[in-house]
Amino acid sequence: MLKKNKFYWLALIFIFFNVWHSSMRGIWNHSIFDALTIGSHTLELAHKTDPRIKPWKSYDGQFFYALTFDPLLISKSVVQYLDSPLYRYRRMGYPFLAHLVALGKPTYYPFSLFILNILGWFSIGFALWKLARLEKLNPFWCSLAGLFTTGLTYAAFRTLSETLMTAFIFWGLYFWKKKFKKFSIFLFSIASLVREVAILVPLSILIYEFCFNKNINKENSEDGKESTFKKNNLQYLLTNQKLRNNIMLSLIPMVVVIIWHTYVSARLSEFTNWELNRITVPFGGIIKEGWIGISQKTSLTEYTRTLSILFLTILLIPFTFYLFFKYPTFWGTLCTIQSLFCTIVKGDVWNYHASSARVIILLTIFSILWFFELGAKNFNPEFNLTASLNPKHSQPGNVSG
Repeated sequence: MLKKNKFYWLALIFIFFNVWHSSMRGIWNHSIFDALTIGSHTLELAHKTDPRIKPWKSYDGQFFYALTFDPLLISKSVVQYLDSPLYRYRRMGYPFLAHLVALGKPTYYPFSLFILNILGWFSIGFALWKLARLEKLNPFWCSLAGLFTTGLTYAAFRTLSETLMTAFIFWGLYFWKKKFKKFSIFLFSIASLVREVAILVPLSILIYEFCFNKNINKENSEDGKESTFKKNNLQYLLTNQKLRNNIMLSLIPMVVVIIWHTYVSARLSEFTNWELNRITVPFGGIIKEGWIGISQKTSLTEYTRTLSILFLTILLIPFTFYLFFKYPTFWGTLCTIQSLFCTIVKGDVWNYHASSARVIILLTIFSILWFFELGAKNFNPEFNLTASLNPKHSQPGNVSG
C-alpha cells in the first residue's frame, strides 16, 4: 500500500506526464484564425464574415465560432452550420460571453473567443495558486498541474469550451472554500452553461457536505465507530439550517441547466434527441471506442498519444475508487465523482487522444490536488469510510499510512 508521503511523488509524476503529453499538441499555421479549426460545416459562414479565415484541421472549435453569431438561439440563423444543433446549443456559455466581448461584431468573434480562452487558461493557474495556499499545498506545483493538463492546453488554443468551464469551476471552488457560497454557485452556474458536465462539481460538494464533513461525523457518531450512512443523517438534514442551505445552493446550477436545455429542445423541436445519449455501461465506452481508436492509428506518435491517455484513465479510475474508501476528503469526493462520470461516457471521444484528454481534464486536476493533499505532512483525515463501514477498522482521524 502507498504511504502518504509517496502520494506527493505520485502527483509530481502525474504533472510531468501532462507536461510531456502537452508538448504533442501540434502547432498553428501562424494565424490566430487557425484556433477556430474551420471545416466544411462552417467554411461558408466564415468566408461570408471574413475572407481571411481559411479551413484548418477541422474540429469542434468551428461550432463554438458558429454559435457566437446567435448564442441565445433567437433567429436560428446558424443552425444549418452545426453538425448536431441540439447537442451544440446546450453549451452556449462560451460563445455567449465571446459575443458580449466582441460587442456583437462578427469580425471580432475569432479574437474574442481566443482572448477569453487565454485569459481563462491563465486564470486557472492563478485560481489553483490561491486554492493551494488556502489548502496549505504547494502553489507552484498545483498551478503547473492546471496550466499543463494536456486536455486543457489543447482546449485553450483550439477554441474549445473546457478552458472557461474549468476556470469558472476552480474560482467557484475557491470562493466556496472562502465561504462566499452564493457567488460560488453563481460561478458554477455559468460553468454549467459553458459545459453541462460542470454540474457534477456542486453535486460532489453536496455529497461531501452531507456524508463526509467533520460536523456531520461529530453529530452522527457516538463513539467514533458508527456509520455515517444511518438514519441520523436524515435527522441532521432536517434540523441543520446550514446544511439545507448548502444543498439548495448546490442544486441551483442543475436547475439553470434544465431550464436552458428545455428552451433549446423547444426551439429545436424538429431535431431528435438520439444523438444526445452519451452514456453507456461502466467502462463500455473506454474499452470499445478506445480499441477502435488504437487500431486506426497509423503513426507511432498518434498511437502513443492515444494509448497513453487510455492507459492513464483506465489505471486512474479504479485507483481513485480504492483511495476514496480510505480518504474521502473534499478533493477525493470531487475526483471520485469525475471517475464515475468517465466510466460511463461513450462515443468517439475515446478513439482520439485530444478528445480523451478533454474528457479527463477535471479528473486529472482533482486527482493531482488530492494526491498532494494526501502527501502533505500535516494531512489528518477527518473521516475514514472503510472504518465507518466496519467498526473493526481504525477510528476516524486515526488512519494509518
